Formats: sequence, structure tokens, C-alpha cells
Amino acid sequence: MIKNFRADPKMRWWDTLAVLLVMICLFVATLRLMTTHWTENLAVVQTVAFFGVVLGLALGQSIFSTRVAMFFTLAYGVFIIPWQLGITLEEGVVDWVEKLVNMRGRLEIIVNALLKRETIYDNLLFIVAMTCLFWLLSIHAGFSLTRTGNPWLTVLPTGVSIFVIHTFDSLLVRRTWYLAFYLFFALLLIARLVYLRKRQFWKQTRIHTPADVGFDFSRIALIATIIVVLFAWNMPVLAESLSPVSSAWARVTRPWRSFKDSFGFAFASLRSSVGIVTNMYGENMMLGKGAPLGDNIIIMVDVPAMDMKGAKFYWRGRIYDTYKNGEWGNTFSQKITLTPDNPNLIIGDSDLRQETELTVTAYDSVALLYVASQPIWVNRVATASVTNNLDGTVDLGSLISNDYIRPGEHYTTRSSLPAMTIKDLRESGTDYPQWVVDKYLQLPETITPRTYELAQRLAEGKETPYDIAQTITDYLRRNIKYTPTVPNAPSGTERIDWFLFDLGEGYCNYYASAEVILLRSLGIPARLAVGFAQGEAVLPEDASQVPDAEENSDKSLDGRAGTYIVRHRDAHAWPEVYFPGIGWVEFEPTSSQAAIARPSGEDVSATAPNEQQNRRDYLMEPLDDSTLMQGLDTPVENSQQEEFWTPKTLVLMVISLALIILVGLGVWHFRRGFRLAPHIERFVSNIPVSLEKSFKRLGIRPPQFLSKWAQYVQLPSLSRSYLQVNDALNRLGQPPELNETPAERVNQLSIALPPTQPHAQKLLAEYQAGIYSQHHFDEFAAHRAGKEIRRLSYREMLGRWLARIRRPFG
Repeated sequence: MIKNFRADPKMRWWDTLAVLLVMICLFVATLRLMTTHWTENLAVVQTVAFFGVVLGLALGQSIFSTRVAMFFTLAYGVFIIPWQLGITLEEGVVDWVEKLVNMRGRLEIIVNALLKRETIYDNLLFIVAMTCLFWLLSIHAGFSLTRTGNPWLTVLPTGVSIFVIHTFDSLLVRRTWYLAFYLFFALLLIARLVYLRKRQFWKQTRIHTPADVGFDFSRIALIATIIVVLFAWNMPVLAESLSPVSSAWARVTRPWRSFKDSFGFAFASLRSSVGIVTNMYGENMMLGKGAPLGDNIIIMVDVPAMDMKGAKFYWRGRIYDTYKNGEWGNTFSQKITLTPDNPNLIIGDSDLRQETELTVTAYDSVALLYVASQPIWVNRVATASVTNNLDGTVDLGSLISNDYIRPGEHYTTRSSLPAMTIKDLRESGTDYPQWVVDKYLQLPETITPRTYELAQRLAEGKETPYDIAQTITDYLRRNIKYTPTVPNAPSGTERIDWFLFDLGEGYCNYYASAEVILLRSLGIPARLAVGFAQGEAVLPEDASQVPDAEENSDKSLDGRAGTYIVRHRDAHAWPEVYFPGIGWVEFEPTSSQAAIARPSGEDVSATAPNEQQNRRDYLMEPLDDSTLMQGLDTPVENSQQEEFWTPKTLVLMVISLALIILVGLGVWHFRRGFRLAPHIERFVSNIPVSLEKSFKRLGIRPPQFLSKWAQYVQLPSLSRSYLQVNDALNRLGQPPELNETPAERVNQLSIALPPTQPHAQKLLAEYQAGIYSQHHFDEFAAHRAGKEIRRLSYREMLGRWLARIRRPFG
């Protein structure tokens, strides 16, 4: 009946409760976006959504066609969205013309950067995207509600949007409540619209409906909604508890995670605080224009006491092996899953390396694991991007945790670190494995002749690859000025050539890329690594009072156990050069970083290079406890006593007091003879009766099992106990005849199952006393006898079933 119902296209739907519910759904969705705290001025999205839903409701009630409504949506959007953006984004500008000109200029720069896939640090792109999205969602919700009354068109688009937002901000469990609230109100809205459409159908077909059918429908919808929300709430827990389901979910969501990484460059302005998880380095990396970096802490690495032989720590995130047109990419196409139970990865060439375990504490939400030098094991389930070499070794490109590393969480890595001298590097030779030659000597055709000539001139007179690499490193450090940003390269210019010969300044991406290209042009395998520089060294005894960051920016632990504090501004790129028998070794051509001081191997003591180490040209602020905890939603442990009376504490105290009062009332009632079982039985008995009545009021025939259940619970307790005799006979395969008396049925049961005879006779006596006489009967005794008959009959039925199973094998 209802399936074939088609509403009049000219009819308009309006229901105050439905309008209120759709506004609440949009409010929850925009509030979910605001709680991410990804950037400033997100409140403008909520304002725009309010105007949008009002306009959508009005357009839905109007006589305009859908096309005309779309025109009004665009026209009002062109006015309302810039108006709201101008209010919030240009507070210091009074003239509206100037505000609009400024916004247009910023958007032009953003669009050009998008086309060139350059990193965008202006949050205007994200604000505009969100306001436009929720403007369309809110108008669509209001229009669909009043024009078609279609519940799914009203709630699904916004529901998908809030779910997508949550996937980017899923680290804090308490923020899942927004999804629960949205689901709750969306289901209520769906139920309300279904009822309205049914009511319209009943009116058109002139079906009589009771006056209180709307109340009953709403009550059933509310109960069903609560059940669905509770089920949905526990689904993630159930899925995570089943490893096949969890693994399948990880495989399904892997393309989505890759998609998020691919477009991370467009939203670099967003805070990577608790919630949003962004990988600074994606599958590809442009040389770019650069940008100032922040002081927020990304990771802290606990390092054991060890002899690094003058080398520095680098916290590597990704490896890039191919270069073309100013962009680095990689060919690590194979994906393998690593677990803590896996053995170490076989990387080969480890004669002059030492294995050590490092503990990394995340102070930012990350999925890309930052590890030292050549990682071989991690205590997290992670996806490794690798190339399996013909000699049985593995070339590792990156490690991405299958679950996000939340702020405050730890992960442990085992790495193979360099422990060689300059003498060892010079003596390693040039007997490169074939996979190294095939992969790490790639050069694009656009490399200019003068770049090749520079490489030849720097390598002249040098006998070993190490001497050539160190000469190129020294040349870049002495002749190229460090700057955190660079201008746009002239059109048609090869960027490495432009950096080396025309610009003469740049940042780490250009330094490292230039060294890799120069080395490859000379037949020396090299690659680009990205991640973070060493960071600030802190000894255990100084952990409570960390020295000034500027004073420690170039210092190391000098073989002692301690901690490196790695900040956002430590983001870095560096070249790695391959040496046979040793593996990949880092070099440092960027002049803003301290040079690597390796021991010569000729003397016991290591001597530092003659060149004066260049200091960074930006200030580092002092490190204090509040900075260390930046990005965490939980307060610092030392301040917990000072902030005891928080709203959360008050709520917990009120709940605890209420529980104590309830427990006290329960004990008092039980001591006065209160019995809970009759109340529970009465509550359970009302459920099938209420459901049956609701079905009948809606004109729907109740299911047969529901009618039998309702009929059973309405019987007197004595009759329900007696029915156990009939049920027992049915279980034993001897169903009673309709004309048999209670006494005959009890005798039949006593013969079929002798152990039930005393219980059946007791039940018969109480039943006859209560039904056929005025004598007092014991209702509890009858209930107990019926319960015992049920137990014995089930046991007999189970025994017969087991005997039939065992018979063929006897």
C-alpha cells in the first residue's frame, strides 16, 4: 500500500517538529567541525548553515521550480558567504571593497598554488571550502524537507559530511558523541517524516486512524532509535575485537588514507593538534617555495647511551628515489604489513652498523612513523612501502602505522645506525649491488650541461666516492645561502640549475636535491630522505629545567643517554649516499644545520671539520612544561590539584552521589521486604502487550509470535504454571488432545516421564484448588513445580537427541 504512494508534486510538506530536528542535525554537524579546532573562524560555517537552512525551507515552500531554486541558492550564496567571510577574516579592514579585493587576491594565489601542487599555508581555502559545503548541505536539507518530504535526501548528505570530518578527527573518543547525537536526531527526523507520509496516505485513502496514533508512533520510533544508536555505538568495539574484521577495515580504508595524504599539501594551514592527522610528507614532494615553520613539538625521542662516532641522528619519514621537473617521487610499490612479531627486516650491508632501540613519544597526531636511519623493526602494526631486491634484501621507503599515533602515545623502533669512520667510508669501494645501480642513478633529461660540468669540476682529483660527496657537501654549505623561502622560478627553468647558478640561496629541499643530482651525475648512488633533523638535546638530569632552545639547537648528547625534542621547525630534507658493505649514510649540505663531524679513523680522537658551523637564523624559544604538553587535551600532571573543581569533576561527583542515594534506597526497600522480581515480571509482561496494541492501532496485523506472547503474559500466574504440563508433553513428542482433562494430562506426563510425577501432582492440586474451588492455593508452589517440570522435560529431550546422534557410531 504505502510503497505505491506518490505525493502530489504541488504539495508542500511542513511540520514544526521536523523543521526543528533538521536544524538540530545541521547544528550538530557544524559543531562537530568547530570542535576540531583545525583553524580560526570556523564559527562562520555555523552562521552560514543557519542562513542556508532558512533559505532552503523558504525555497521548498515557494512555487519556484528546482532550477529557479538553484539560481537563488547561487545568488544568495555569492552575497552571504563573502559577507560572513569579510566579517571574520578581515577584522582590521573597515572598507568592504578593500576586504573583497584582499580576499580575491588571496584566492588567486591559492588557486595558482593548487594548480602547481604547492603547499598552501593560507587557511582561507579551508574556510571557503567549508562554508560553501555547508551552505549547499543546509539548503539541500531544508529544500528536501519541505518540497519532497524525503527523509533520506534530508539527512544523508550531511551525515556523510560529519562522518568524513570524524575520520580526519577520530583520535579523541569523546568526540564520537557528536556522531551519536547526529544519528539519534537524524533517525527521529526519518521516523517523523515516515509518519507524516503515512498520515498523508491514510487521509487520501480515507483510512480511519485513532487520535493518539502519532504519539504511539513517536514512542516506538524513540525506542527504536535508542536501540539503533546503542548498536551503532558498540559496532567499532566489536569490529576491533575481531582481527579479521579489523584487518578488512584497514584494507578498505587504505585508499582513503592515501587520498588524504595526497591532498594534505592543500591544507597545510590546519593545526595538526589532537584530532587532525596529517602526514607532512606524501607520496610525492615538490621542491616548493617554502614557508616559516612553527615551534610546536612533533615527537620526543629517548636515546640510550651509544657511540655514534660523530654522526647525527636524523628522524626519517620517507625516501624519494625519482626526480623530474622539480618534483620528487618514489617507486616503492610493494606494500607489506609489519607486526611486532615479525623478525627484523633484512636490509643488508650492516657490517659497520650497530642496532639500537629508540622510544618515540608523539606530541602530535601522526600516522607516518619517524625512525632513525635504517629501521628494521617497529612495535606497531604498520604498512611498509618496500622494494624486494633480488639478493633477498629489502629497500624500505616508509612506515605508516595502521592506527594513528595519538599525542602522548609511544612507539619503539629498532634501527641499524652508522658506526663507521671516514677511513671506513673511503675503503668501501664502488662495488655497488645491481639493484642500487638500477634504481639510484636515475636522472631526468632536463638536467643542464652546466650542472654536469659543476659535478665534474668538484670531483676532479678526488679518489673515492666519500671524498666526492664530502666535497659537494662542503661546496653547498660554503656557497649557497640559507633562506626559509624562495621565489617562483622563472618559467621553463630547471629548478636545480636555477638554485645552483642563478638564485644562490634556498632551504633544505634544494640543498639535498642538488647534492643527490650532482652525485648521480658522477655515478654515485644517492637518494633524498625527508623527516626531521636531530632536534634539541636534553639530558635526564636537565629534564625538569630544559635550557634555552637556541643554545641547544646544534648540540647532541655526545654518546650519553637522553632525549631529543623535535619541533615542527626541525622539518628537514637531506641526501643519503650508498657505500658498499655499509649501506646508506647521511650527509648534511644545508648550511643552517650543524655539520656532521665523523672521526677520521686514523686517530683515537675525532676531530671536527675546520669549517665554522653555521647557526640557524631564527630564534628558538625556551622550552617549558606548558610547551612540552602543547597539543594534548589533558592538563599537565602538576596542575591537576589546582584544577580539581572542573565541570567534569562536578558532573562525576553528582553522578556518584546519585548512585550512592539509589543504592541506599535499594537497601532500605529490601530490608522492608521489597521484592524486585514481580516488578521486573510486570515490566516484561507489558512489552508484548504494548507492541501488539501499537500494531493494531496502525492497522497492521501483529506477527503470530507476538500475539501468542501477549496472550501468554496476560494469563494468570497459576495458568502459566499449568501450561508447563502441555509444553512438556509437546517436548516429549506426546502432545495432549483438546478433550483431555488436566488430571488426564498430568497422568500422561507421569507415565511418559516418571521423575515429574510428584511435581505434576503438586501442580495439579494447586491448579484445581485455584480454578475449581474456593480453597486457598499456593501460587509460589505451583510456579516452582512448573519450573521443575520444564527443567526435567528439557533434560529428557536433550538426552534423547544425544542418543540419536550417538546411535550410528555405537
